[in-house]
Amino acid sequence: MKWTVEHDLTLCGEVLLQEPFKHPKNIKERGEVWSNIAVNLNSLENPSFKVSKRSVRDRLTLLQTRYKGKVREEEKASGIDCEETPLDAAIEEILEKEKAADMERNEQSGTQTLKEQREKASAEEVRRQAMERLGKTQKEMQIQRKEREEAQMLLNMSKRNSVGKSAQEGRNGFQEN
Repeated sequence: MKWTVEHDLTLCGEVLLQEPFKHPKNIKERGEVWSNIAVNLNSLENPSFKVSKRSVRDRLTLLQTRYKGKVREEEKASGIDCEETPLDAAIEEILEKEKAADMERNEQSGTQTLKEQREKASAEEVRRQAMERLGKTQKEMQIQRKEREEAQMLLNMSKRNSVGKSAQEGRNGFQEN
């Protein structure tokens, strides 16, 4: 099926009417709403649709992604006043309603917030422990480096002393003969 602006507007109107975002993602009820949207669109004669719930979801996701990109570009380009099309207005309304529904769901489910807080605290603890281990490792490496340097110095000193003694013994031995 070839999507036109008229198809997209009809799709957005049906989504705003059915409001699938009122249900959490990956829930049976949300899938049923998408099925109802597809059935309602397929029953229309003008514009004519032949869609599945998956194609309807994918098309709306594409429209939302394009709209967000367009808004970002408009924000980057200062001084440009772009006209908002009816399709843009519909997509913006869908995005706002979806965001509001997500926020409401998060407020209602305090357990999800607690779970996120626990995960965050756990991640911070792991990060702190890793930094402590890193600090200990660096200190240990400095200590080992100092020990190696001291050992090398002692070895050099003992070599000098042994070379000096053997040279002195050789001179003493040569003189005695």
